[in-house]
Amino acid sequence: MLRAGGRGAAEKLAERDILYNMDELRRQLHYARMQFNQATEPELVDACVYEISALQARYDFYLRRARELEITQGQGGAARPTAKSGVY
Repeated sequence: MLRAGGRGAAEKLAERDILYNMDELRRQLHYARMQFNQATEPELVDACVYEISALQARYDFYLRRARELEITQGQGGAARPTAKSGVY
């Protein structure tokens, strides 16, 4: 049940999950693009292209979901874990 003027706890959790996944996918895409730029063997170039494509598809999914729920970066609390969490 939603409180007037606010989002429910389940919605806030879903928002944080979406924002976290988007941040994580951005990092993974950055790393995959770095690997692509360094790849010299045709098989490795192909693998990087497929990985980038798959990551981009996942990112696009979360982006559509965020737009559907009208989520902005400032909602849902911290969008990413802190450096102390060891996730980086």
